[in-house]
Amino acid sequence: MYTTTKSKTIFKTEITIKTKNMKNLLLAAITLIGFSVNAQNISIKAVPQSPQCHGDVSASIDLVIDGGTGPYTFLWSTGATTQSISNLGAGTYSVTVNDNFGLTSSTTIIINEPAQLQLSSFVINASGPGASDGSIDLSPRGGTFDY
Repeated sequence: MYTTTKSKTIFKTEITIKTKNMKNLLLAAITLIGFSVNAQNISIKAVPQSPQCHGDVSASIDLVIDGGTGPYTFLWSTGATTQSISNLGAGTYSVTVNDNFGLTSSTTIIINEPAQLQLSSFVINASGPGASDGSIDLSPRGGTFDY
C-alpha cells in the first residue's frame, strides 16, 4: 500500500462590491468575512493487486482518495484517466490526482510478479519390465501457491 500527501496554495482573490444600499454592503461584508476555503491535502492510498502468474497482465491498482475537493481528475503514466487501472503487467506506475481547486498530489506504485514456475524431478526407475516399484517426485518452485 502506498500513501502520499502534498498541498499547495489554491488561490488568492480580490473582491469588489458595488452597491448604493448601505444595508446590502454590510450584509455582503459579513458574508465575505465568514467565507473561507478550507484546502485539505489530497491523500492517495494505492491498493495494488499483483499479476496471478509470471508474465501475466492481470494486475490492477485501485485508488482511495481522501482530502481535497471533488470531483477529481486522474492521469496515469499509462495515459489512463480513471481512478483505477487494470490489465497491468509487472512494472512501475505513477499517477497524478488533481482536485476541483487545482490541488495536486502524485504517487508511484511498483507492481511485482511471481517468480516463473519451475519443476525439478527425482526419478526412481522401476526395477524391471512390468514392475510397479518406480516413482517420480516433482518439486515446484516459483509461481503462485497453492499448486
